[in-house]
Amino acid sequence: MEAQLSLVGLYRSREYAATRLRWLAERALAAAGALPGAQRHHMLVVALACHYLSDPEIAPAWDLEPARTLREAGGGMVAPTLALFRARRFAEGC
Repeated sequence: MEAQLSLVGLYRSREYAATRLRWLAERALAAAGALPGAQRHHMLVVALACHYLSDPEIAPAWDLEPARTLREAGGGMVAPTLALFRARRFAEGC
């Protein structure tokens, strides 16, 4: 599989990355909440973040501040969704 570029490392500091990621997550979740079928759109935003965070190359960074901000902004659906994506990657041998 071809490596994918992660733009998070391009922020000027970890703190700024965390601030921006929180803002982006909160904005995406607020926009999803304003759409018809808001719960489904909210789940899609959470799923996209969890898909990214389930990547084995990203997983060690899960406890870093930027990842924590995504966890907090995503609410209670993040942990089970992330577990599902990690299990899927494990089953596929990724």
